[in-house]
Amino acid sequence: MKAAKILATALLLASSAALAGPSFDRNSWSNWSGQWGGDFWTPGNFGTAQYMTCVGVDGSYGSPEYWAAGMGDDAARNAYQQTLDWSNVANRNPAYIEVHCGY
Repeated sequence: MKAAKILATALLLASSAALAGPSFDRNSWSNWSGQWGGDFWTPGNFGTAQYMTCVGVDGSYGSPEYWAAGMGDDAARNAYQQTLDWSNVANRNPAYIEVHCGY
């Protein structure tokens, strides 16, 4: 009976954690943080097996941050694309775009 209660509690905690949305905050990255910079995208820079959040910036003072969440490269590419779109509209140099990811 005690094992069943422990299992039920563990499942409840796991399901409530899964329901929580991603935290778009660098302070939430406790396990890993990496960076990719420049317009030389290489698939595999962030892997594909880890759910993470990523933020893209264009490297200029006061530029907005563009956040994305997903599996590895997908999240990094999404944050990069959002930042690139803004850079093109704002007439900025896309070579300075940086993407930081972590989980």
